[in-house]
Amino acid sequence: MEHVSERADADTWTCRIRVSGGGLPRATHLGRELKESGQGATLRGVEVEVRGWLSEEDGALWLRVQQSGERLRLAPLEKKVQWDPKGKSEQRCTPEERTAYERLRRVWRLSPQLIRVKGPLRPSPVLSPDTLEVREFGWR
Repeated sequence: MEHVSERADADTWTCRIRVSGGGLPRATHLGRELKESGQGATLRGVEVEVRGWLSEEDGALWLRVQQSGERLRLAPLEKKVQWDPKGKSEQRCTPEERTAYERLRRVWRLSPQLIRVKGPLRPSPVLSPDTLEVREFGWR
């Protein structure tokens, strides 16, 4: 890892990390490292913000990551990584977050340029690409 924020965000119980070399983080590795750190924290999930190019194969929407060339299958948001400390539960998805994937499917061909996608990264079986659940996107 290149950088880890010194403190967790008090409103979401999340922290920021930057992976060396521009690759994607591996949730299984991060979870193990966090447990071994002895900090008493657990890994609920990993949310990433990546830039890349979209394509469609067999009806599925894919993102090729700009820096690493890795491919991610895109999917609708199921649940957020962010935590609600007052409610003692995961944060609820807003209507905009819940519909981000469908909105992206409708408009992506209209703007075939570099896109920024943010959302939870879900590990897939060993030989399959990971899945990025679309929580937010923008053309930049």
